[in-house]
Amino acid sequence: MQDSTPFAWAVDHIQLIGWPAVCIAVYKFARFLDQMQHRAAVVEDNVNSMASNHFPHMEASLNSIDETLQRQETRWEAWLTAQAAHNRKDS
Repeated sequence: MQDSTPFAWAVDHIQLIGWPAVCIAVYKFARFLDQMQHRAAVVEDNVNSMASNHFPHMEASLNSIDETLQRQETRWEAWLTAQAAHNRKDS
């Protein structure tokens, strides 16, 4: 048996090392792509769920808040007008 460096041994046996390494790399890359596809599907489902379930509820809630604020604004305007009229009478 001759003394050879690990690099020389690897070069001499590249066929034993190379193809399994390529196969493992391709397998891991395919798994990575599959996981990314699964994550994208989950995100798409979440977005569709929000669009169909949550956005209409939020829109209805915002419309209710807007109506309440408009009524409150009308009340404040009436109150300020009454205060101004009351202050003119006192002056």
